[in-house]
Amino acid sequence: MVVCLVASGCSSLGPMQSSHGLLKTNAFDPVFISTIDEEGDEMVMYRAVSSMFKDEPGMEFVQTDTLVITDKAIYLVRWNTMNYDFVHKVNIPISEVESVKVSAVDSFLSARSWGDLFVNSQSGDVFIFRVYDGSAEIAKKVIMDALEISGS
Repeated sequence: MVVCLVASGCSSLGPMQSSHGLLKTNAFDPVFISTIDEEGDEMVMYRAVSSMFKDEPGMEFVQTDTLVITDKAIYLVRWNTMNYDFVHKVNIPISEVESVKVSAVDSFLSARSWGDLFVNSQSGDVFIFRVYDGSAEIAKKVIMDALEISGS
């Protein structure tokens, strides 16, 4: 039994090999910031597992990524397990955010519910981030606070 426990511990993926990388570690913020800001001026204010939809969310399978909100921008990234770095998929500067709202989603497939975070940009684009850990309202507040601080 001890051998099985040791073997199972050795075979589990570490944070460097998971698609969300260092999300639940203290190393996430400095590693992420180093990919976007050489001076280190940006601060990570929020991070969570998320999927992004264009226009209306559907029932199709959507790959989960990591939603990161800093004091200057909203990012959707994926951890590259081959190169050990972040692949940036979306970058929305806070200064370009027109409005933000949250819509709760109840899933008939599970007892969990999640929230959809709608970010409307000044160019008219709508980005919908499905936040799976129930913290979509927190993400909205972080964006609203960043908008207030930036004076947008």
